[in-house]
Amino acid sequence: EPNIVQRYLHKPHLLDGRKYDLRLYVLQSSIKPLRLYLFREGLVRVCTSKYACKPSNYNELTMHLTNYAINKESDDFVQPSGIEDDEANKLTVTTLMARLAAEGADVDALWEAIGELVVKTMVSVQPHLEHTYYTARQRSDDVGYSCFELLGFDVLFDHKLRPYLLEVNHSPSFTCDSPLDSLVKASVLKGTMEMVSFGRDELKILKRCGTRLDPPTRERLCQLRNAYENARAEPSGFERIYPPSGPSAERAAMSAATVAPCSCPMTPTAPNSWMASSTAAIETSA
Repeated sequence: EPNIVQRYLHKPHLLDGRKYDLRLYVLQSSIKPLRLYLFREGLVRVCTSKYACKPSNYNELTMHLTNYAINKESDDFVQPSGIEDDEANKLTVTTLMARLAAEGADVDALWEAIGELVVKTMVSVQPHLEHTYYTARQRSDDVGYSCFELLGFDVLFDHKLRPYLLEVNHSPSFTCDSPLDSLVKASVLKGTMEMVSFGRDELKILKRCGTRLDPPTRERLCQLRNAYENARAEPSGFERIYPPSGPSAERAAMSAATVAPCSCPMTPTAPNSWMASSTAAIETSA
């Protein structure tokens, strides 16, 4: 029978005494080989009641649950008046990271730890996603990136600023209730459309070859797609987190494409630092 394993994180990191979580956006642009991009902006949802972990207050939802849908109904909820409003119950991730950096936190290490968490999560479900993908696509006619996913990752820091996964949203909300929502979510959608659009050379090949793709054509399309995404990622607000960048990773990707274009076996090829044993616990706010 299906089961859920949960653990309550009783010592979360707090902002002005309140619990909070991060909504981050991850673009999966290809299923085989797996390619993941983390958007370097997001939303921080702050509880409206100050946190205290006692049996007597377990029923106080606005203290223990970071869900925006719950906290916005509180009389104490403050909508952000602008993107730099750090007194509201919703902030940008940039604002949060600036505050943490001012307190002495290593923000680059935080982003790296978040990237590790995302990679471990997606690698664990990649075989299932691949199976689902190829039930609708013929392997011989597909280059592995005919579809994409934009996922919402909800992340919580503990008191030592270690990230934990709350949940992954298959269809993250893009409802906008404030100018801050509009700015962040419009930027995510614009960047995603730029990333998944075809380049000129890709379009020329696809129009010429039709639906059937021979191996050399698939290999060429894979090379063009990889080059296009590498060039577009940073201007679109994304950072590639899988496969990891670097000369050795690029050589491994090119070697795999030469042997079996866009169909390399999905075994983790990242350095040990990407597949280390830390992080990726599942926590529930209930």
